[in-house]
Amino acid sequence: MKRLAFLSLATALATGCIVQSIHPFYTEKSMITLPVIMGNWDAVKLAGDDVREKHIHPWSFPELEHGEYTAQIFDVNNRAASVKAIFFKIAGQIFCDFSPTGDPDINAYWLALHHPQHTVTKVLVQNDTLTLLPLDYDWLTTAITNNTLTIAHVAVEKDQPMLFVASPTEWGNILKSIANNPDAFPTKQAFVLKKRPAPSR
Repeated sequence: MKRLAFLSLATALATGCIVQSIHPFYTEKSMITLPVIMGNWDAVKLAGDDVREKHIHPWSFPELEHGEYTAQIFDVNNRAASVKAIFFKIAGQIFCDFSPTGDPDINAYWLALHHPQHTVTKVLVQNDTLTLLPLDYDWLTTAITNNTLTIAHVAVEKDQPMLFVASPTEWGNILKSIANNPDAFPTKQAFVLKKRPAPSR
């Protein structure tokens, strides 16, 4: 199932636990298009690990449809996931909200009980290099515990990751305050990809 593939992806999108939100991290007002993202991208690092020798299938971002990109991305075991990628800008910084795409083979009852989760990365594009920096779960939960950040979340059992329920507007305010904090988006978890040249015609 595509959702199961996404969960595999989400695990790869951060080392340790991941920041999962019931609601999107973006608002309609903050959404942007990012034409440079279109094409195929070869993985250099995934979650901070050098994967150039693993022969991972390229991540692909096709043309924009209805304000979103439906990307095909692969983990270190070449397991595919089809995900929705929404790019948005806050405080001059580009971010991406990843969530699973729909699957017509899953019925309405299943969907009603399994709300798609959203994850967020900071996005850096320089020439032919794309860097995705996931929001660090440990840093975020420590900030909540220390009362330096207040974010709506669901109480969970011990050793279970927090599930965040902040609204898109609330997330926007939070991301604005931490956009340039290197501890919130550490490079040790970076996903680095190199764009493949377009085939010559």
